[in-house]
Amino acid sequence: MSGSYRRMDDPSVESFAVRVVLLGASNLVRGLASAVVTAHRAVGGGRLDVYVAHGHGRSYGQRSRVLGRTLPGILDCGIWEALERDAATPLRALLTDVGNDIGYGVDAGTLTGWVDACTERLAAAGDVRLVVTPPPRANIERLRDVEIALAKRFFFPTSPVSTADVRREVADLDRRLREVAARRGAALVEPEASWYGLDPIHVRRSLYPRAWAAMLAPWSDAPVLPAPASVTRQLRLWWQFPERWWLFGVALGSRQPAVVLPEGVRVFFY
Repeated sequence: MSGSYRRMDDPSVESFAVRVVLLGASNLVRGLASAVVTAHRAVGGGRLDVYVAHGHGRSYGQRSRVLGRTLPGILDCGIWEALERDAATPLRALLTDVGNDIGYGVDAGTLTGWVDACTERLAAAGDVRLVVTPPPRANIERLRDVEIALAKRFFFPTSPVSTADVRREVADLDRRLREVAARRGAALVEPEASWYGLDPIHVRRSLYPRAWAAMLAPWSDAPVLPAPASVTRQLRLWWQFPERWWLFGVALGSRQPAVVLPEGVRVFFY
């Protein structure tokens, strides 16, 4: 495990000025290093705690399994207990990759309920700025049925949903997420079509800095510039494990924070 570890209730651990929460799935996995660097800039630098709940195929409300690795739903992971330990510290949160659950056959109403529950818990922190990104609906609507079917077969091979289901649920989810964002006072950042290539749901790797800068701009009163991350930083964050997970049914776990970066950023995985 990279970095040092100290218990959060250790009196020698100083309180950090801001907490950042990043919730998502594969886009967050692929671009996490850049997201962390961009978040650090967006909150003005300095000491920072970053709480991450992500993973390929990660679900907001149910267990998800990919290649023998199982993760709890974001609503059921340890991130919420961790956030309660320092509830007085200002919070900045991003909820992205929200449409991922549709691939598992989850309807838009159920998925929106999970996301709304997350925003409710985050909003209870008091000094909070929330950002929600809807699914890249424009990309999906431009796809032919055969392209949706191929994408579904590749990313969600056991999914029972049809291409018609995907189009209908994505449109419904988009509408419902806008209502949630308005009700919770969250900024809603539209994904830009130019961020994507042939893959309709994953941002092109070279454009993650630009995408995160746009998504995290509502956290700051000043412009947020794209922040590329080094390969070393990417690899260091890539090879970390969450607090609780399963491998072929065997329960595993990792102490947190998993990483302590030189600039005073601690990264926790859940």
